[in-house]
Amino acid sequence: MKGSLTNVGLSFLCAGFYILTFLHLYYYALHAGVERNGGFMKLFVLILNQTEKLDDLMVSYAKEEICGATILDSTGMVRELSGLRFHEEEIPFWGSVRKFLNNEDHKKSKTIFTVIRDDQKDKIIRITEEVVGDFTKPDTGIMFIIPLDFARGKGLEK
Repeated sequence: MKGSLTNVGLSFLCAGFYILTFLHLYYYALHAGVERNGGFMKLFVLILNQTEKLDDLMVSYAKEEICGATILDSTGMVRELSGLRFHEEEIPFWGSVRKFLNNEDHKKSKTIFTVIRDDQKDKIIRITEEVVGDFTKPDTGIMFIIPLDFARGKGLEK
């Protein structure tokens, strides 16, 4: 049991490191942006729990000239914790999320990164919501946009 608790502690430590890194990058990006034709460049990030909608989403992006996405397999914290052995009392929120773990269809998610121009922001949000659905509902996913201080690559020009 102690080994499992150590793994949970390491998971929280890693999550804290990523959050601090994100906050540092976000603060820096607020003070320096990359401007191209069409406005400042952004990083659109989507964690997609409904992986069966990935193909339709990519086709919809391509039709609207949003290209160059990178797609990674990912697993959420709750799913990772579900594989560890520990007493339910050790993690306060565990009882409330346990019922969602019975659905075996969504063990994995996809994380999608794509650099967009500022003028594409509303378009990518609209398309994503049309294909995926209501992000306020459980087991849909999360999306956010981060300003960039540097971006170079084919397809970034307007």
